[in-house]
Amino acid sequence: MFFVTHDVDEALLLANRIIVFGQSPSNIIYECSIPEDKRPTRETQFDNPELLELRNKLIFQINKDVVSRIS
Repeated sequence: MFFVTHDVDEALLLANRIIVFGQSPSNIIYECSIPEDKRPTRETQFDNPELLELRNKLIFQINKDVVSRIS
């Protein structure tokens, strides 16, 4: 299934693979997989340091792409 969202937390909860597109939709700026045993639940999504690091990486990549388009 292919699911599109603009919410990083929602992507982390639902996905086993995340592909971040840049402002130019044909441009993939980041891609990662989440192993089944590492997928969070609503109760644990902010408890796992590895997932928090991945969340920060995703947000950083998105922000970097937005800033590069403004500059």
